[in-house]
Amino acid sequence: MPKHAMTLILLAISTVCGCSSRSQNDTEDGAGFPTRNLSRVELPPDESQIEVRVVNRSDDGQRIKNILTEFRNGVTEWKFFRENETLELIVQHYPVGENTPENSKRRLRMTLVYDEDGKTLLYERAYREDGTAAVFGSRGADGNFRRENFFPDGKIPATIEIIDKSGLVLIEQIFKTDGMIDQVVRRDKRGNTITEDYRENGTLETVTSRPRSSHGPVERTFFSESGLDVVLFVRFNSSSVHVRYYQNGEVVEERDVFRTGFVNVSTRDKKGNLLVRRYSGKPGSPNWADTRDLQLKGLQEHNGDGKLIREIKFHEDGRTPKEIRYPDTSNTIYKSLYKYFREDGTLEKEEYKESYKETRDEKEYTPEDNIREEIPEEYFDLPEREAPKLLSQMPEEANYGCENCCGEGCEYCMP
Repeated sequence: MPKHAMTLILLAISTVCGCSSRSQNDTEDGAGFPTRNLSRVELPPDESQIEVRVVNRSDDGQRIKNILTEFRNGVTEWKFFRENETLELIVQHYPVGENTPENSKRRLRMTLVYDEDGKTLLYERAYREDGTAAVFGSRGADGNFRRENFFPDGKIPATIEIIDKSGLVLIEQIFKTDGMIDQVVRRDKRGNTITEDYRENGTLETVTSRPRSSHGPVERTFFSESGLDVVLFVRFNSSSVHVRYYQNGEVVEERDVFRTGFVNVSTRDKKGNLLVRRYSGKPGSPNWADTRDLQLKGLQEHNGDGKLIREIKFHEDGRTPKEIRYPDTSNTIYKSLYKYFREDGTLEKEEYKESYKETRDEKEYTPEDNIREEIPEEYFDLPEREAPKLLSQMPEEANYGCENCCGEGCEYCMP
């Protein structure tokens, strides 16, 4: 047993026994000795990490007053208890070094202060052997515990954690060695997380939202260099990716890319009218979200009120109209005027479909009539935009779904 350990044991015992007065029932032979043993020395098994433990009781012997523990690594720990026997304070010190003067003060390793219940931690301080700060923590009025974990210099926090009463880390701030923020992770009690990633200069770069379920969509928002303006929003689903491109705070384009190989691109003209273009993409490709080199299959024109005014389907060349529909209503494919075109772009036939069985106003045309449909050239120009990279772990296919979420998963149907 180390010399300093035996010294501490003797000190702990003498502190209790030496201050005990002699009882009136003491015999003459027992003069100067207490009537009851107020200290108990415990020697744990050899495989234990504890060298020795001394349990000191109050003067009346009814409760534990404090416990001194000497660990085999040289760390010394004191536990102090209140009169109601709840834990009040834990103090640990590092061992005395080989070259440390005998009377020198031992370095503090850790201090923990507990609430009246003896279980709720109120205050925490931890230090490294060189005396630098390792952990500072305290509980706030809201009941959450704030813990700072420091870099080796003991000055700059590496992480700051906000922990609720159940032990859940609600907020975790991660810093760079220069003190700049690197990442912030926010969690709720349902298991959902929101992660903020920052650039080297400290501006916000992305915000990623992940649901509790591995089947739910993952959403990621990208910010400008200033960290103030949204430039891109992406929602990753198991079989599709939804992308919104921003300019000056306004959505200028939306793209829906499907694993099956189709891509929908939605834009607005200067008047605010919606144009939806449908493309055939890269079905089965590992990078199916790539929207380059697509073939135009069709498009829809909407007016400022969102009403569909013209729907076009193209021939294989992606430029010549094959079928055009002019609907009277957006709720059905009927109640519409249909026009059919040859591969050379001339009108071949037109008819009005009243219903599945009823058509009227049928007309046929020859190539010599040379009737063609005017389609603005800008409709064929797909802007070059950066395609979002697929996540290394995409959301899994869901085997549930309800009318509230259309199969994406929500609080009503998620397991």
